[in-house]
Amino acid sequence: MTRKVYHRTDDRWRGKPRDAGGHFLSSERRARVRLIIVVLTVGLLILLVTAVLSRQPDVDPNRIEYIDVDSESAPADEVVRIPFAFAVVTKSTLLQNRGPIPPINTTQVEPETGAGSVGAARGADGHGVSSGAAETQDIRVPLSAVSVPEPIAPEPAIDPADPVAIAQAIAALPQPKGPIVRDASPDDPLRVYVGGDSLSDAPRWGLVNSDTNIVVTGDTHVSTGVVAEWYFDWVGQVEQVVAPAGYDVVVLTMGANDAQRFQFGFEIGSAEWNAEYELRVETMFTSLEGGPLVVWVGMPPVAPVNIGPAVEAANAITSATTERFDHVEYVDAFTLFSGPDGGFAERMAGPDGVLKLVRAGDGVHYSSTAGDWLADAILDKISSRMAAGDTLG
Repeated sequence: MTRKVYHRTDDRWRGKPRDAGGHFLSSERRARVRLIIVVLTVGLLILLVTAVLSRQPDVDPNRIEYIDVDSESAPADEVVRIPFAFAVVTKSTLLQNRGPIPPINTTQVEPETGAGSVGAARGADGHGVSSGAAETQDIRVPLSAVSVPEPIAPEPAIDPADPVAIAQAIAALPQPKGPIVRDASPDDPLRVYVGGDSLSDAPRWGLVNSDTNIVVTGDTHVSTGVVAEWYFDWVGQVEQVVAPAGYDVVVLTMGANDAQRFQFGFEIGSAEWNAEYELRVETMFTSLEGGPLVVWVGMPPVAPVNIGPAVEAANAITSATTERFDHVEYVDAFTLFSGPDGGFAERMAGPDGVLKLVRAGDGVHYSSTAGDWLADAILDKISSRMAAGDTLG
């Protein structure tokens, strides 16, 4: 049974047929439901497309995120309390074009009348096949195809009777770096700044706990580095914040988060990538010239294989760059924490011969013992640049 709606304004019956309950008939309800579903579907598609288009296009999938240690307390030696999250989508291709160049096997090269045997043949499709699946193929290689490097002429010997040549040779030698750090006392301690990624927490706490005439200011920024200036700009931080502050010593350490390409397109490990990395480190050092002593702490060996090449590349670039600046010293943390095989070691023997926990379970961060060792190395660098007789004790 249906009924019409009576409109009192004009005393006429009008409106769509409804059932006894006042509801639209079933066919009209289905039409309304279909319309609602279409509207919702279109809306969801618009939201999805908007979300995809608004994603950051230059965020590298190899980015490494760390959850930093608690900045208010240092972990114990035997219980490493470092909540750490580590996720990598794809294996890093850092330094993929820096692989060793295979030497020319001259024993396989014979005159045109001879033949050299190839260890693996190629199938009809051009792909290599194992020596057990196909017979080897002889290839004739002319001797003219082999490039022989020119012999390197030895450097001429210095004439001991030529004072000018001797003076030039002495001037070309690396000159010792002189004292640039002032004397310190309990009433006038050195102001030391420690900044970098999450690995800077350990040496910072080591310096805080050292019984020396220093006052430490920490500036840890988790997941930062030299590359991702869009996430945190260390070059700008050093130029605009650290340099004007008038610190006596600036300690910097970063590099574990740099297994990624630069935002403007330089691929990881390319010549452009290396040059840009060096330029940014050099800019930080230049902005601190004429002021504090700068101590750059290199990266230690790490267990995750996907960031190992980045650590080695960062160390090679930063250690070479520090040598060009009189006011910069380098702490070789990679050698300090290398195991017997030259790689990552979770425990190492201390000066007393006792095996100690030096690295966290994530294979990247330090323990508090390692922080003490790094603090000792940093203090040695500071003491070496103080005037003779001065001490931090």
